[in-house]
Amino acid sequence: MTGKWSTVPGTVVSAKFYANDTSNNWASGSQVNFLLNTYAVILSANQTGLTQEDTLLINVNVNKNGMPFSSYLINASKDGILFLNNQTMSFTDKEVNASMHTYTTASLYDIDAGENVTFTTNTLNVIWAKSVYNVILSANETSLTQGDIVRIDLAVTKNGLFFTNYLANLSRDGSFFFKNATSSLNDLETTAIGHTYNVLSLYDAATGQTVTFSANTLIVDWAEAAPTPTPTPTLTPTPSPAPTITPSTKPTTTPTSSPKPTPTPSPTTTPSPKPTTTVTPSPNSNQVELPTAALICIAVVAIRGVVVTLLLFTRKLKIKK
Repeated sequence: MTGKWSTVPGTVVSAKFYANDTSNNWASGSQVNFLLNTYAVILSANQTGLTQEDTLLINVNVNKNGMPFSSYLINASKDGILFLNNQTMSFTDKEVNASMHTYTTASLYDIDAGENVTFTTNTLNVIWAKSVYNVILSANETSLTQGDIVRIDLAVTKNGLFFTNYLANLSRDGSFFFKNATSSLNDLETTAIGHTYNVLSLYDAATGQTVTFSANTLIVDWAEAAPTPTPTPTLTPTPSPAPTITPSTKPTTTPTSSPKPTPTPSPTTTPSPKPTTTVTPSPNSNQVELPTAALICIAVVAIRGVVVTLLLFTRKLKIKK
């Protein structure tokens, strides 16, 4: 007996042998059962929190006759189209846009047997959900008054993670205000007024898509500035001149010289008329010596007075120094 009777895995093919003896009697012989190998391919993936731009790992598990089997190659299809050739263990896929795909096993090759085999497999459906975007507007309005510049900050999250690769358009009081904002922008008001800011649209530069998002509304108020006080003229008192203190001059002691004695003129002899000759007696020797002694005494006294005066003046000068 030759030939393939069935290709259904697990089907039992039995063969029973008979023998014919010389008397043309048939005797039953032994029976042999043939069991085809069974293969099962299981595809699986963890899709928890899967969103667009995420990479998905798809696991491949193969059983042969109910036991794990690794000596194989598979071809996989996505949405009915051949996707990957000769894969083992696992493969990956990624979607930029929110979408769903169906994965199946197209063929299975048993490396040990050297042939493509029949198998059972499952179908794996994978969904990439839309990314979730959130925009938060904020500003520091502390002490904001007319004439001040306010900085409006944008904070964007994508699937709960901080995200910077975006462009945002903003409105102010319901009218278009700012195009392609990133990170922050400034606004200025010269009057006391309030404005309301909103995000009109959000563009994800990584996916090249304008996306849906949630955002808050920001209200900014410019308070009226306090009037500038008029400066009051300050009366500057004219300082009175400081009294000038004139140092008292040191008394100067001028030595007073004693007056020199006036010499007594010598007596004049008047000649008598010729008829009468009057002879004036000449002074005697004692009369001549008295005036001379008096002059000497006066000179000595004067010199001592000068010396004493000079000594007193010199002492006063030393004491003052």
